[in-house]
Amino acid sequence: MVKHETLLCFLLKVFWPEIENKLKSLVNSSEKDYIKENKRRGKVSNMFFKKRDRSLKEEVIYLGLIFSVIILVVFGVLFSARIFQLSTEKAERSLMDNNLRLKTFVQGYFNEIMNTVEALASNQDIRNALTAEQETINRVLAIYDHFYQNNDHIAYIYSGYENGMLVINDYTPPEGFDATERPWYSAALEQKPYISTGLPYREINTGEWLVSQSKVLIDDEGNPAGVIAIDCCIDSIINLMGENHIFDSQRSYIIDGQGSIIVHPEEELIGEDISAITKGFSGEQGKIEYTFDDQGIWAFAHTIENPDWTILTAVNRGEILQPIIMQISFYALIILILSLLLGGLLGKIFGQRFADPLSLLGGKIAAITEGKPIRESSYRHSNAEIAEMARNIEQLTEESIKRRENELRTIIESTQEGILVVNTNQEVIYINSAFKEMWGLSNEILDTGDSNNIISSISHQLDEPRAFMEKAQELNDSAREGSETIILKDGRIFERYTCPLFNQEQVVGRLWSFRNVTDYKEIENQLRESQAYTRSILGIIPDIIILYNREGEYLDILSSSEDKLFLPKENLKGKKLIDALPPREGKILTDHIQKTLTSGEMQTIEYSLPTPAGKRWFEARSVPFKEDEVVSLKIDITDQKETKDKLHQMAITDVLTGLYNRRHFMETARKEIERAERYGHSLSAMILDIDRFKKINDSYGHAAGDKVLKELASLIVENVRKVDLVGRMGGEEFGILLPDTDLKKAIMMAERLRKNIESSSFNYGDQELAVTVSIGLTTHKRGGMNIDELLKIADKALYEAKAKGRNRVVHKEGY
Repeated sequence: MVKHETLLCFLLKVFWPEIENKLKSLVNSSEKDYIKENKRRGKVSNMFFKKRDRSLKEEVIYLGLIFSVIILVVFGVLFSARIFQLSTEKAERSLMDNNLRLKTFVQGYFNEIMNTVEALASNQDIRNALTAEQETINRVLAIYDHFYQNNDHIAYIYSGYENGMLVINDYTPPEGFDATERPWYSAALEQKPYISTGLPYREINTGEWLVSQSKVLIDDEGNPAGVIAIDCCIDSIINLMGENHIFDSQRSYIIDGQGSIIVHPEEELIGEDISAITKGFSGEQGKIEYTFDDQGIWAFAHTIENPDWTILTAVNRGEILQPIIMQISFYALIILILSLLLGGLLGKIFGQRFADPLSLLGGKIAAITEGKPIRESSYRHSNAEIAEMARNIEQLTEESIKRRENELRTIIESTQEGILVVNTNQEVIYINSAFKEMWGLSNEILDTGDSNNIISSISHQLDEPRAFMEKAQELNDSAREGSETIILKDGRIFERYTCPLFNQEQVVGRLWSFRNVTDYKEIENQLRESQAYTRSILGIIPDIIILYNREGEYLDILSSSEDKLFLPKENLKGKKLIDALPPREGKILTDHIQKTLTSGEMQTIEYSLPTPAGKRWFEARSVPFKEDEVVSLKIDITDQKETKDKLHQMAITDVLTGLYNRRHFMETARKEIERAERYGHSLSAMILDIDRFKKINDSYGHAAGDKVLKELASLIVENVRKVDLVGRMGGEEFGILLPDTDLKKAIMMAERLRKNIESSSFNYGDQELAVTVSIGLTTHKRGGMNIDELLKIADKALYEAKAKGRNRVVHKEGY
């Protein structure tokens, strides 16, 4: 449309002076001649429609003006009417779509909360918390905390019970508090068995708009025991109402079933009764017209079944109609100009070229009035985009395959088993380093890539090479798995396992795996050869050997240390594991014995038991002994586990504060960022630094500074969540990583932490030390930002906090 208007302006600017002069001369000359003639006759009226003597050029101009005005006026009226209809329909459709989008968002928003309420209301611990012990209530609180942490829309989760008890995280009810007197409790009882939705209210501390949804809890006996409630944030709904407006006067708001406004961008209108306006509305959606403040209003509404709300999107009718009228007026002006332009040009055009110029002019006018744009082909651009998308997908796929190949290669190279992979043509696909070392293969044999040469070289080291080769050939010609024990000439014993490799149910190769089990077999043989010899050995070693049957019954116990047994020998023999040991450990070991018998091979498992010497950790190595018996070697690995745990703890923690050290903090933070990238979760980071810490060391000594660091570390841990990561980055600087936390929540947590530190007392001897901190804060942005970049932004924010006077929180957006 803009192109057409620009073209008309250009034509008028070029041709109008000439047209205007010609029209004036023609009209003046015609009027003078006609007035003279009519003066003689005494008539001056009907000058345009009375028969007159005119030249062809004058007649064309005259008729051109008359008929062009008539035609264009008729066309203009029809065109304007159509424009009016299309414009109003477009405006109404936009309002309806906006209203429907808002309704869909609200419906989905509350469906999620209602599903959560339904799920919690069916939880047995929550339903029976009234008569439960504190352990059950703690589980209920843990459930509430889980849903709170994983749903940003939830502000509070709590439940009240018939005795007035309230179960809620991080809140202690005042003395005399009675949950049954709260509105949400009464509303749930009235709506039983359905979910009750309360009216929105402002949270007194944060100022957020919240709405409560509650449902009656039914205990195991079928009686009402209490009410479960969730207060959810609806600021996102209110914000959405103020966004995507097409018109300046457009407003979206929500009314309840009684016709009162409960959510509105203009808070002074909340509570206004508009039932008189909406009384004519029925059904799930529709259009409403009414007058408000002497202005006509068009509104579109959709109802939500639960909660019983109606969402309206309204706009001043004048704001819709005024642009349409202006547009139609503009087209009317264009039509008027075109009629004058057409009439003025007819004379000149028909005088020079009669038929062809007229047809050409009609085509041009038709093209202008029909608004046919020049469509530029976007095919080439679209191809460029598709090609770019294809290159990106190809690149991403290639990178993904390479990454998976590297992961698989790392796993295979880290195992102690020798791995050989061949294709259907017996060509070597892969050999790991353990396989090369196990068989002592030279590079000359490996470079051939022929699996037959490799297997032939292997067979020369075996006691029975012929049987080995026949078995290998038999498995190569089939699509089944196989395993066996093979003995080498040098006395080593290997377990061989092989299985086919499939691609879409088609065999594409075979994997061969070899494990050195010489040591295990030797122990097994020694046990079978001489039980008496084993008993004598056990007299000087601290480990335990136990003989079980298939049902896990103790048949024999060989141990030089009675205090490592769960019960004395005489109390264990003849009993089953499931009866003698704690239930969990008894079942684990029974399953382990049955697995050993089923596989026919040695199985290993770690477990712990309370013994007279305290809790001990054992490694059980079990092998089949007879058809239904298992010999299990119990190795006490308590000291190794404790030493490993201590070394690990020392490696990841800061000695002074007990927090994670910088290295472990950075490693864990990288994993959290990868998780946030993978699942699209939010993540924030803080850098906290003690203000003027050097002054504390200089004034009171380093012992005082160390005490402040330890107490501050404890205070930080107390003020963050269990899922948050806290580490000492060095000196008086601490790092805090906040998973699943957006910038708004992170700022609130940082401010709360800063204020708690400021109000806390740090004592050293008889000195009371005042400590404040500066905090730099940032939020992770998706798209490849690593931990170093994230902490760098937070560090810049920290320096800004220091520069602004310390004892403050400064946040910077990630980039």
